[in-house]
Amino acid sequence: MSDITRRVEKDITGEVIRATNLFGIDETPLKIYMALFFADEPSGLSEISEKTGYSISTVSNNMPLLERLCDVRRFSKPGSKKIYWECFHDVDVIQKKKMREAMRTVQNISNAVDRAFEALGNDDSEKARRIESHLGKWKTAYANIDRVYGMFMKMRGLRDGVDDV
Repeated sequence: MSDITRRVEKDITGEVIRATNLFGIDETPLKIYMALFFADEPSGLSEISEKTGYSISTVSNNMPLLERLCDVRRFSKPGSKKIYWECFHDVDVIQKKKMREAMRTVQNISNAVDRAFEALGNDDSEKARRIESHLGKWKTAYANIDRVYGMFMKMRGLRDGVDDV
């Protein structure tokens, strides 16, 4: 690897880490992802560990998250038991996966709010009414998020295919 490509990898990885640190996101999975992003070929746990400086256990524990949210896939080569991962550099896949995870979160919270309203309906206390008032704001906000999501996905023609990623 040339000095220029090494510097580019370091600079890009550093900027990604700095940007996500603003949101309090753990940099470990990002460093692992960037190692896969810049890899010339699929990598096993030991190669990823060596490249990132993380233990094999740490790398292994972070791979399910990367598979769920990024353009990373897990596979084994025919005749081998070794597991490999690769980044296939598809930003659209990343966007779809992150949108799907965000919407699952929105749906889970919306469902919890609905259950809370149902339960609070059986409570005549002032505290129950205050909680309903606060949760009512969440209910409205999450309904708006779901509506915007639906419009966005419809515009992109993705609503039905987002779970196929």
